[in-house]
Amino acid sequence: MLTFIQAAVFILYILFLRVKFGYSLDSISSSWYMLEGRSRFIFTFFCWVIGTLMLFQGGVLFILSGAGLCFVGTAVDYAGHGVDLIHYTGAVIGITFAFLGLAFEYNLIWPSVAFLIASAIHLKAGWQAPIWWIEIYAFLLIVAGFIVR
Repeated sequence: MLTFIQAAVFILYILFLRVKFGYSLDSISSSWYMLEGRSRFIFTFFCWVIGTLMLFQGGVLFILSGAGLCFVGTAVDYAGHGVDLIHYTGAVIGITFAFLGLAFEYNLIWPSVAFLIASAIHLKAGWQAPIWWIEIYAFLLIVAGFIVR
């Protein structure tokens, strides 16, 4: 059930961004800058829901992943305001530790391999918005791992 809530929140947020802006942003985090006023909190809420639910997906690796995602939602104003290290570190921890959790806690290596291949193809091809799409690849493959575990 946790996985389906995470997936629903993620898909709804991405659809919301695509409808509102009509194109892929530089990254999912950059949506905080695109949103205005109080609606910026939607990004924070998005990160906190996904991150908090990640805490309950398994052991310590998923707890670290969830904590990283919650830091992303907290350190939102990352462009030149001294919180960029917290934001980017949280994002890397959120993604990396989720893949490590799948590998070490559930013996699922294929999501990590598929993520690396998809990311490499995207970067090599020079397609638009690489960070946006790499974040989406990561989330979809992590969720796929949760579903098949």
